[in-house]
Amino acid sequence: MSVEQDVADFLNSQGALVVEPSSAFFSVIQSCLVGFGMDSKRILMANTFKDAVEILKAEKPKILITEYLIGKNFGLSLVEIHDEMFDSLARISIMVTKEASDNAVAEAAEEQLDAYIVKPFSGADFQKRILEVVKRKMYPSEYFQKIRIGKQKLKAKEFEDAISLFSAAKDLNPKPTLACHYLGETYLGLNDIARARKEFSEGRKHNSLHYRCLTGEFDCLMHEKLYKEAYQLVGLIRANYPVTSARLGKFFIAAVYTENFQDLSPLYELYTNLDYRPAELVNLISIALMTAGRFYIRKKNKEEAIKYFDLTVNVSGRNMEFLEKIIEELLKFKDVASSEKFFKQARADDVGSIRYIQLNFKIGYHVFSPEAALEMGRKIIAEGKTTADVTKKTVLLAIETGKYTLAETLILKGTDAHTEIRKELYDLLESSKESNKN
Repeated sequence: MSVEQDVADFLNSQGALVVEPSSAFFSVIQSCLVGFGMDSKRILMANTFKDAVEILKAEKPKILITEYLIGKNFGLSLVEIHDEMFDSLARISIMVTKEASDNAVAEAAEEQLDAYIVKPFSGADFQKRILEVVKRKMYPSEYFQKIRIGKQKLKAKEFEDAISLFSAAKDLNPKPTLACHYLGETYLGLNDIARARKEFSEGRKHNSLHYRCLTGEFDCLMHEKLYKEAYQLVGLIRANYPVTSARLGKFFIAAVYTENFQDLSPLYELYTNLDYRPAELVNLISIALMTAGRFYIRKKNKEEAIKYFDLTVNVSGRNMEFLEKIIEELLKFKDVASSEKFFKQARADDVGSIRYIQLNFKIGYHVFSPEAALEMGRKIIAEGKTTADVTKKTVLLAIETGKYTLAETLILKGTDAHTEIRKELYDLLESSKESNKN
């Protein structure tokens, strides 16, 4: 049987999805596939990333041909979805690229991507590429056979057998990047993070952009809290590959720990492009943005600080906990005007809450007369809605205005739940009394 017949047999009962905005190139691809025996009705086209995802999940075509970039999305995201649906020998994924840099990335998506083809191309070019792909799948090399068996052992958690197979595969290829990747995955299964990282790193020596080795090494470095080394890989991943919500969260963590706050804006843009934003990611990014604001306000860069505080409020959905922390930070630097601006952004359902009342007092402490602020604090303590900070500030106001009896009453009432500050406040009260006697 000829290779051409093998291709025809493989394609005859399959469906295909072509993600291609150009109808001319779609026609070239369609004609080629029909020439191999495919039913034209089973060759589907998508112009947008969203449509492509819907078709992939609904129709489950075994052949995917996609542009490198689809709007703001990477075609590799579709390849990953496709890869999860079928065994690598049962499906074909081909990427259409336009630039040399795209070709390097396509090559680095080894195994997930069966081939790439550069525009412009002819029907003969595409036919040749299809023939090459099916031939590799029908007649895999000894290198790929060992990797395939090793993957089965890895899936069955037979780690020692998997290590033996992947190690043997490394000797069969001058650039065994894929074997290094699976060895790394096997060591991860054994929770040996250091050896896993070593294998991923070795794989990248053969192909620095190899997707799975690159992301594997990054994840290991993050697990080992080697944030500086991990952050050196962020730019490569971000520039060339789709970023999952989980990995984006790690990007933010690495940026914060290495104080690369200047890079949070482009990372934030990646966040806004996500279709799904889990609550954990929203909270993590809110914390990262707020930390950036704190960093810049300490550097006396108020404009940059406010920018990141605004982003924090936006991402957190005006969460009162974050508003409170931002306002307290601004008050430390006597920026009452900005504090009031953020206070006004409280959600309607938070107005009148205990936290809202406490925060209103903290701002009022800097805005109102000592007498007016004292009355606000006294009421909060009387209603049992105080915190250690509110009690301390209120007692200090009473002492400063010479209301010693009231100060003592406030200490008794306000430290019921905050006994750790009781002695400190009594000492302040007695010291003030002694000073006035003298």
